[in-house]
Amino acid sequence: MKPPDNLVSWLEQIVGGPAEFLPVEAAGNRIHVAHWKDKPDPGLLFFATIGLSVSQMSDPSVELLLAVESPELAWGYAMGFVAAQARGKFAFDVGETIDFRSKIASDSDMSGFLIVPQMVFPESYDTVKFPDREIQLRQLVPIYNDELQAIRQRGPAFFGRQRPDVADIRRERVALQ
Repeated sequence: MKPPDNLVSWLEQIVGGPAEFLPVEAAGNRIHVAHWKDKPDPGLLFFATIGLSVSQMSDPSVELLLAVESPELAWGYAMGFVAAQARGKFAFDVGETIDFRSKIASDSDMSGFLIVPQMVFPESYDTVKFPDREIQLRQLVPIYNDELQAIRQRGPAFFGRQRPDVADIRRERVALQ
């Protein structure tokens, strides 16, 4: 594989096809969300923010990934909204949660996200090096409100130990006890 020039070309090489884009604006910030249908696996809708890392609180900069078993673009718009709204104000640290306080998309009762290290690609792709900077990839995992509350009280480890299917937006809730 040729060395990456930018995040979009790198993702298109890794995912295996050209992206389509969703423009999202919030709080005076514009973010693009690249998306692919049936990539990297059949049945998935895969999203990646493009532009979150432009104004970031952490070093290296962060971009977000999301993979869901859903045809609904609402998932990508939600991720883009969070990225645009919080760009430059929130570090998107692993273990943090994001609460939408209502359903993210019409095909699921999930209303929040847990931020985890990226799990879509091999671990060697956690940080992508470009000529002018490094970008760390983090993944948003859709979660139910009661899971979000439990994660905030107990930490994310109990959620992870139960190994939920993080792309299944209709999965059973994790055991909270």
